Amino acid sequence: MRKVLRPLIAVGAVVAFAVPSLASAASTGKDASGWSIYHPLTITSGAGHIWVASSNFVTELSATTGAVVRVINGSSYGFKDPFHMTSLGNRIWVENVDGGFNGFGSVTELSASTGALVRVIDDPIYKFAYLAGITSSGGHIWVANGIGNSVTELSAATGALVRVIHGSSYGFNDPWQIASDGTHIWVANSHNSVTELSAATGALVRRIGGSDYGRGGLWDVASDGTHVWVLSYDCAVTELLASNGALIRRIQIPGWFDGCDSVTIGASHMWVTSGPWGNAVAELSLATGALVRVIEGASYEFKGTCGATLFGGDIWVVNYSDNSVTELSATTGALVRVIRGSK
Repeated sequence: MRKVLRPLIAVGAVVAFAVPSLASAASTGKDASGWSIYHPLTITSGAGHIWVASSNFVTELSATTGAVVRVINGSSYGFKDPFHMTSLGNRIWVENVDGGFNGFGSVTELSASTGALVRVIDDPIYKFAYLAGITSSGGHIWVANGIGNSVTELSAATGALVRVIHGSSYGFNDPWQIASDGTHIWVANSHNSVTELSAATGALVRRIGGSDYGRGGLWDVASDGTHVWVLSYDCAVTELLASNGALIRRIQIPGWFDGCDSVTIGASHMWVTSGPWGNAVAELSLATGALVRVIEGASYEFKGTCGATLFGGDIWVVNYSDNSVTELSATTGALVRVIRGSK
């Protein structure tokens, strides 16, 4: 079991990593420890703003100026090692790796307009077990349970449980990330397989795996409905045909061999972050898989690039080791700004 924050572990390792405990505090622009951004792990967009999950709090940024809108924290939110986030309509869902009824996870739902708490979802019926990925599709929220070998589906409108999907036929094996293209749900199992589900019913569509699909430990997944891109820990991207799971190509990022953390897709390009020990972002062509550029250099202040999101024509990258977010042009890779956490 990997009872740690994902960017700091190797595949199969058993390590513990403690994050500073934060006391309850009002949203004054900084969290209780005095930081506005602190060891950020993940980032998403929603309701026209950028949302950054840090150590037990969430920071909302203006997508126009990069300014801090608010820091959302306090014991009522149930934040405990927030790991991944997703958005749907006027809501933000935050998965908490720890916390909940048995210490294996919970989901916090926020208003994207005000940052107000909507609900904390942590009842035993959800079978949360070390939440490792979260996505939205068709009015539902889907959560991958990393040590439960299952996926939990819940209603985005009410938070009610729809179903817990599990069983040997699904081939779940340490499910580590999850994505949706609106029709199908794609689950990346860290032990080198992908499970495809129907977004309408949760039924198994197919299991995809084999030596041709890579052996680096699957770390992230994205789909546009036509193709699926699966990132492995060895910094290779495997591209599949969404209609039948056929292998299209396996793309090894030149000179990168371990630690890659996230893949983000746009209309024509994808961006791969180099992970907690890396200081760069690779941009690839969706059409050919060719490397467009490696974005790096002192001005970007990349340091532990652990996640990215695409919004407003820009790529927003969190820097775990630098307590910051780097915004760059999705068209040219040029630096827009660095948003630094402050005390």
